[in-house]
Amino acid sequence: MKTLRTKAIVLRRTNYGESDRIVQLLTPEYGKMSVLARGIRRERSKLAGGIELFSRSDITVAAGKGEMGILTGARAEVFYRNILTDYDRLQFGYEVLKQITKATEMLDEPAFFELCDQSLAALNDAELDLALVRAWFWLQLATLLGNGVNLASDNNGMKL
Repeated sequence: MKTLRTKAIVLRRTNYGESDRIVQLLTPEYGKMSVLARGIRRERSKLAGGIELFSRSDITVAAGKGEMGILTGARAEVFYRNILTDYDRLQFGYEVLKQITKATEMLDEPAFFELCDQSLAALNDAELDLALVRAWFWLQLATLLGNGVNLASDNNGMKL
């Protein structure tokens, strides 16, 4: 990997050193990846706005010394700010990120990026009932993990 450019959703951010941060990202092409964002916690950091939770960003990552890449560019495409205005939606947003992180440890699939992005977009829409968004997310996650609900036939294979 020399330099790669892709869309990403921030799953987790961890402070590292005085002004750096390790950022765990979910990308459609490369799955889950961790990158080092140098100087991101400084006041004048140009990258800080591009790696916020509950946003989809366009990122550029350069090769680092080990497995971890170095974040060299980040620009927020969509920030799902309405999630932050409702406590229940915020809590479920954190749950979505947690479950996607857990699921991608077992199975690295591009569909997890789409599920995460669509779930955040649904949580951002105050018109959608939160219970409906929750049910939809859990059903989609179960399907991606191979435990989907069969609504087409019964236990005997007869069409419903």
